[in-house]
Amino acid sequence: MARASKLVLMLLLPAWMKLLCTSASGHGNSYVRDACSVTHYPDVCIHSLAPFSQTAKRNPTTWARAGVSVSVGEAKIVVQYLIKLKRYGSMRGRNRVALLDCIDCFQNTLDNLHKSLGCD
Repeated sequence: MARASKLVLMLLLPAWMKLLCTSASGHGNSYVRDACSVTHYPDVCIHSLAPFSQTAKRNPTTWARAGVSVSVGEAKIVVQYLIKLKRYGSMRGRNRVALLDCIDCFQNTLDNLHKSLGCD
């Protein structure tokens, strides 16, 4: 019985994988490719916005909001890293001032991105 189950699994797994890959790269991704075709880094754009493909479809407003949302998430990660670097790093003098300026710039960026989403 266990041997038959393994055989069935071995035969069906490649078919399931092909089905999953086909549906993931099928019609839904054409929306992402179209939306990202005007960017400087379309591959990065496609990778970042693919999860929004089915909800945004051909709505430019939704694509813009999705792009800003992804940017907010990435900027938050950078700010967290910079704050850790400030807290645990051994920077002194001009380097520390530069780091503090960088943190300030990224926090301003986050504020502006939130404002662009209407999240004052």
